[in-house]
Amino acid sequence: MSTSASSLGPLSSTPVQVIHCSEELRQTLRVSTSKRKKKPTLNSYSRTSKQSVQQRQHTQYCVHDDGSITYARRYIEPPKNAQLSQPLAWEPLPGFIPDLCNDFTAGGLSSDDDITSSLDNSPKKKILLLMWLDHRSLFLEELLRLEGRGDLLEAPCSHCGNSFPKYQCQDCFGIDLRCLSCITAAHQRHPLHRLQKWNSNYFEHRCPNPHRSFNDDFVVMDSYGIHEVLLDFCNCVGAGSHVQQLLRVSWFPSTTADPKTAATFCLLDEFHLLSFESKVLAYKFYSALARRTDNTGLTPIKDRYESFMRMIREWRHLMMLKCSGRGHDPKGIDATEDGDCAVLCPACPHPGKNLPDDWEQAPRGKRWIYALFVAIDANFHLKCKVVSSDTTDPSLSHGLAYFVEESAYKKLLAEKTDVPQEKSTCASHNAVNMADTKTNWGLAATGLGTIDCARHNMKRPNAVGDLQKGEKYINMDYLFFNTPSHLLAQPILSYRYILSGL
Repeated sequence: MSTSASSLGPLSSTPVQVIHCSEELRQTLRVSTSKRKKKPTLNSYSRTSKQSVQQRQHTQYCVHDDGSITYARRYIEPPKNAQLSQPLAWEPLPGFIPDLCNDFTAGGLSSDDDITSSLDNSPKKKILLLMWLDHRSLFLEELLRLEGRGDLLEAPCSHCGNSFPKYQCQDCFGIDLRCLSCITAAHQRHPLHRLQKWNSNYFEHRCPNPHRSFNDDFVVMDSYGIHEVLLDFCNCVGAGSHVQQLLRVSWFPSTTADPKTAATFCLLDEFHLLSFESKVLAYKFYSALARRTDNTGLTPIKDRYESFMRMIREWRHLMMLKCSGRGHDPKGIDATEDGDCAVLCPACPHPGKNLPDDWEQAPRGKRWIYALFVAIDANFHLKCKVVSSDTTDPSLSHGLAYFVEESAYKKLLAEKTDVPQEKSTCASHNAVNMADTKTNWGLAATGLGTIDCARHNMKRPNAVGDLQKGEKYINMDYLFFNTPSHLLAQPILSYRYILSGL
């Protein structure tokens, strides 16, 4: 091995080491080079001082015709941090016409203004905010204009042309004024729109001295707010019950006997989506609804929070039955069997759906392809406090989806209360070994036991149940042996601490 200087263009000032190597050494070098290929590390965007920036070593290899390999090392500066580097200067593109840049001219900037410094010092969104700042007086004036009649002070009724219209709808498009007959005819199918009357000075929402009609206490909750409306049911022959009449106009009654409160389907569906996407609380949603009705707090609003919670629970249950196709069963909802409303894992083997007809005759060495991998697990973060009872807060599903049927489950646990928990001698698993020592004071459930699809982590039908004290065998055995009715394919059990039960 000899060392000499070799010219490598811009790296000629760096000492170069020339190696005359054999084929074996060349192969070893090629292998070691391939092992050094790692995934590139992205530059950090955290702010760092210039003193903490270290140089990086760069190695350049060159293979010559005579079989020799040369390499050179040099130290280079790493790329600058994105937040520390300066933005590029703005330059107009070829053919750029400043007069066509309407966004800047509309915001009070002429084509002759120098905006290069603004573009260099702030992002585009800040420029748009500064442009809006010059027009905020216009926005405020238009908002105040909508509170009055605007330029419609002497305008006739927008529908029939009568003079001096006084009524306006806050929820319809536009600010047109209408007379009493026209506004009544236009809102026969919009009973929850908010109407207001012009009293020569401002819009008022209701008469200052109203005379209540009979049964003028029906409460309807909608996306616009909480309304008290006059409601008359139809008592003709064949009109249906009061509950049926409300459902046919997309109003969900809070009770089935003499309902006096209802919520629109639109409101229930809106909260259903928001509770999943934004995790909004029902109390916060109801408070916002009351604020939208009267944000001053001067008008008393009837409290219908408990009714809203009950309707939401019933609505979710109906959506589960609807998505499961239970409404098309000729025998009705009562014919729904345990686990029929659960969503099955689409990737797991399901005979008659995604398996060949002769899957049971597969060779022994290939049967695992059609096997269902099942895992037993528990979650001790899903605790439930004793805040209610089955009498005051009964279940609606009763084992129709993921949870087991509760009455049979609790009956078995009550019969096995005296069975001691067997301690493990080969696995230190506190959830099992300390099951009898865990406190459950004030808790209806200390966690959840589940039977999962091991490959895709989806819950099996009728395979979720409450845990009372740790991960007892009696709980997990009941959950596992309760799901074989849904295991049509060959199951393979996976349990991290299965050895402790042998």
